[in-house]
Amino acid sequence: PLTFTNTYSVGSTTASFPVEKDLVVPEGLEGPEEWSYTIDVTANGGAPEAETMTGTVDQDTDTVTFGDFTYTAPGEYTYTVKETGTIAGVTNDSEAATGKTVTVTVEDNGDGTLTATADSKEEEPLTFTNTYAVKPTTASFPVKMRLI
Repeated sequence: PLTFTNTYSVGSTTASFPVEKDLVVPEGLEGPEEWSYTIDVTANGGAPEAETMTGTVDQDTDTVTFGDFTYTAPGEYTYTVKETGTIAGVTNDSEAATGKTVTVTVEDNGDGTLTATADSKEEEPLTFTNTYAVKPTTASFPVKMRLI
């Protein structure tokens, strides 16, 4: 008998994702004029890496985009995103040190192509929110009483 063997394969696809810094300064306070934080991305469980896995956000640029990440197979790929930096008077996001997760879902379109979608998007980026506050202070001043 004559046998025909067809092979199905898919091409690669790419994705990127933004990470945003939100520094909350309460009304009536000035907050720091200059600040800078480092954002680090770690690929989990064999997820592909981008050329650059570290970025910086500061008072002039509050968002950094990571990617392109190249995917060659369908699946869910996760990344841990951490923020480091210390600024006087600023309390860092509660998950800055332990990290937040970005998931990229790669689907086979059934036509030899893949589509990758990150859950951190330009309109809804993964965000680290830090808060500025001042500590209470005391003042003393001498008082002199005069009787007239």
